[in-house]
Amino acid sequence: MTNAIIISLVSLAILVALGFQQLYFAQNSSDFMYRITQLVPVPVATVANEPVRYSDYLIQYRGSEHYLRKYDEVKMESEDGIRQLEGIKRQSLNSAEVNAYAAKLAREKSITITTKEIDDEVLSKRNTANGQISQETYDASTRMLYGWNPSDYRQAIKTSLLRAKVAFAVDEKAKARADKAAELIASGKDLGAVAQELGGGMAVQSPGLVDATSSFNGLNVSMVARLEQGKISSALKSTTDSGYYFVRVAQKTDTQVNFEFVHIPLTQFNEDFAELKKSNQIREFIKVAEQ
Repeated sequence: MTNAIIISLVSLAILVALGFQQLYFAQNSSDFMYRITQLVPVPVATVANEPVRYSDYLIQYRGSEHYLRKYDEVKMESEDGIRQLEGIKRQSLNSAEVNAYAAKLAREKSITITTKEIDDEVLSKRNTANGQISQETYDASTRMLYGWNPSDYRQAIKTSLLRAKVAFAVDEKAKARADKAAELIASGKDLGAVAQELGGGMAVQSPGLVDATSSFNGLNVSMVARLEQGKISSALKSTTDSGYYFVRVAQKTDTQVNFEFVHIPLTQFNEDFAELKKSNQIREFIKVAEQ
């Protein structure tokens, strides 16, 4: 009995040591290791003492790597390919760290994402110029592009939505500017006058004719397409951490919409995160080149 316990403990120690070596030294990003990190919440870094889950880093890195290997003309084993992979490692780790910080703030502020919010976002992604595609077709598309299964994709959507909610919640300056813009519009000001009075480099912009089922800098264009032509909207929130939009539809057809807008960006969350980095409150447990 004693020998069996000893053998089991030694075997477990060997497995732990092997897993540690594969993750933190070899940086094994295989499907097997990814699934292991989903089950065992080991950290790849910490942000203000908040653990950054290795699986959150891998879901992004593996998605980008899958796309590059399948669709990029550069061979990944070449010098340029290796450089690109190192670049997406850094981007993926940076993004995972930002998302972990967002999760920390969300927990502190009791901010959550509901299943319905995820369902609605997935549903909006299924809308195309040729109509709405089936969930099965969309799942096949994300698997082909990024190697993600439906659960991976929903997790990525949830993370993005949570980060956006937090960015809106912490940015009181942007909220104050949006409130001021709303007051100016209610008093009869046009978008040009609103931009001028807000100052700070605000300007009226226009993307030209865009597909009504697309997304523009985090703004859901299908929502824009439902607006009354010629009338300035109330504040529209992006589904990303982009910011507030005040929109006026200039022209629209059954499939396209042309609009102008004033964009009030969110900056506080990114500024706070940059300060954490500057004050050395981010610790990384794998070696990834800086860009």
